[in-house]
Amino acid sequence: MSDAPSRPVVTLAGYSTLVGSRDVVDDLYFTTLQELAGEYFCSKRYRGRSGMAPGSDQNFYNGAKRSSLFAEVGFDNYLPDANFFNRPQFGYIRPDPENDVYDATVFTDTYERAQQLAFEARGSWEGLYPSGIRLHTRNAFQVYGHELKYVSALCMYWAIPVGRKGQVKGGTNTAVQLALKAGIPCFNLYYPDIQKRLLVALRQHQTLLCPESQQTLAQLLIQTPDLDAHAPLQASLPA
Repeated sequence: MSDAPSRPVVTLAGYSTLVGSRDVVDDLYFTTLQELAGEYFCSKRYRGRSGMAPGSDQNFYNGAKRSSLFAEVGFDNYLPDANFFNRPQFGYIRPDPENDVYDATVFTDTYERAQQLAFEARGSWEGLYPSGIRLHTRNAFQVYGHELKYVSALCMYWAIPVGRKGQVKGGTNTAVQLALKAGIPCFNLYYPDIQKRLLVALRQHQTLLCPESQQTLAQLLIQTPDLDAHAPLQASLPA
């Protein structure tokens, strides 16, 4: 095993799986909401886990970096391999362990088991090339970490619902199904109720945010009616 993320020396509240669709890349509201969520969870000492794809993944990560605790708490971004996102449409993203971006295939001690977990969550590899299989496999690390020992305390994402049983559109579904199977709270920001519950939590703990984020949150709160009718997200999280 190489290029493994070093574990923080601080006491963590846990880990947070922060993933989702690339379709939000041009949506200012959801970009802002995800950035605030990333900063909030980092400031609550939840080490983030994601995949560095444009859109939701990068929004959560960029928000976490604004937290005053980011250097202590950290964040783990797992790429499918060294080259999957090294293309112009993705901004030439490559592994950069010093800046929280890892090639999932280097974790050879656990990669085979991660692939099996992803296969069970997806149901089959039908229609996938090897690169697609690697794309789904890294989702197991987003939920369990690269050691496959430390399950996340929560999974937050934005994705279009499909059918029943919590399924969503796209590759995000693999991470969501893994999280559901692990029994951790899952929050889809696609739903207005979840958006409002996040905003209530942010309002209650806005001092955890940087001054600029507090101003951004204030603007969102003004634009969002009926918040008092919603319970904050932390009511669903482990103590």
